[in-house]
Amino acid sequence: MDSINSFIKDKLKQKKMKVDTLVKMTGASKSSIYRVIRGEQKLTGDLVDKMSAALNLSDLETKELRYYGSLVSTADSSAISGRDAIINLLYSQRYEENVPVELVYFSDNERYLRTLGEILGNIAEKAGKDSFKCNIRMLNCCQESAVSSLSGFVSLISEYTDDYSIKHLVNLPYSDLNESIEVLYEIMPLLLSNNYLLYYTSSENKPGKGILYDFLIIDYEYSEQGYTFSRHNYIAFLDKHLSVCYVNEGNSRLDEFFERSYDALFQDYKLAVDNNRKKFELIGFYLEDKEPSYDAYLFKPNPSYSRIPISVFLSVEERSDALMKQNFIKSYFKENASLDNTQDLTESLLGSIKARNDVSRLRKQVDVFTKKGLTEFAKTGRLTDHMYSLPHFNKEEIRAIFENIIQKDRDANDRYSFYILDDGYSNDEIILTALKGHGIIIERTNHKNDANDYTYCIFEHEQLSMAFSDFAENYIPAMLAISKSEALEFINTLLNTYC
Repeated sequence: MDSINSFIKDKLKQKKMKVDTLVKMTGASKSSIYRVIRGEQKLTGDLVDKMSAALNLSDLETKELRYYGSLVSTADSSAISGRDAIINLLYSQRYEENVPVELVYFSDNERYLRTLGEILGNIAEKAGKDSFKCNIRMLNCCQESAVSSLSGFVSLISEYTDDYSIKHLVNLPYSDLNESIEVLYEIMPLLLSNNYLLYYTSSENKPGKGILYDFLIIDYEYSEQGYTFSRHNYIAFLDKHLSVCYVNEGNSRLDEFFERSYDALFQDYKLAVDNNRKKFELIGFYLEDKEPSYDAYLFKPNPSYSRIPISVFLSVEERSDALMKQNFIKSYFKENASLDNTQDLTESLLGSIKARNDVSRLRKQVDVFTKKGLTEFAKTGRLTDHMYSLPHFNKEEIRAIFENIIQKDRDANDRYSFYILDDGYSNDEIILTALKGHGIIIERTNHKNDANDYTYCIFEHEQLSMAFSDFAENYIPAMLAISKSEALEFINTLLNTYC
């Protein structure tokens, strides 16, 4: 099912009902019903109820009717095509089967059978030796088993050295949003790895699989007993269990071939993650610059720092001592903070937050909360994005934050709104922002670290942004969110219970 047309036709067939009968039972005009079926006219709430009664739909089927009926034009079909992948990314628990990837391993003129885990394990054993360094290049390689193996490999060698890097090239085709979103899902474990650089390319058409598709290049060297050992591993993941790893120890022509091929491919990719983008001010000011031009949809279980009223931050500042203020600013402006400019940087940060607070009167801003996330925030007063060094909010401040959310949602001149989900996100450390018509931003937070140890990546990809904004604007209110009256009642219950 991928449109209102196929949905209604399927239900009519199940009920053995003709369209003319549906028209009579709803009391709507024949032209209106046909325009709805063709996807040329959105369904009103009243007509949803009448059609649901006429077709004797279940609660779930009524939600589906409301969702499909909210979409018009063929442009919406691409948004629908990525819906299941979005659900998988945001709400499905990652299940890592850790199936060994077996390869034919060519080394020392011999041929063996090895798993990728064994190959990486052998390299990890060298990590403690002198002058060890390792550079990994992943070329359109997003297989879950490969990503999982590399994530474990990074954890192992990180205990010995930080002289390693992972440069990851991925393709996000416009023509296959489902595949593009699945790629985002698969790379998540690597986003928390140090020295991880992510590059992406987009194209109208899904590219064919060439020699450097599903490909790994692993270069490493180390010193032992006065000798330097250098290895180049070329790993191709092929269909039908024909994957192969070739270890090159001195064939310069082979190295030159792969380097030239890689350089030619790399030109079409642009940066999404640079050295983990560990600078809070960069993403904060990036969003401050973009939000006035694009509607923003935020998938985060609890309130964002950019939605907190300035009066609440001033309240926190008033009750904080000098050392606490300094530590807070250092966590965000790590390279520039000092005793001399703490006040200036505080004013700069608060000014940026205020600007982002105010922008909801210019552009639509939608927050997608969860019951679990809001309850945890009401209990603790702790933000989970960019504010680890900020003191927890007290009861009065928490109340002011919730009341501000309600007031902004009710204000007819404010384009801010929110939804609350019964179910939580698959990983509360993921924050996803969709800037409609521009792109998406994915952040991986970690409550043990300050903001400058978070990872975020920016994909300037219009089709992805449209898929996620449609999901927040249409699918979530129709299929996943509790009603607005229930949402307001839930927030009032939190206020009465914890504040």
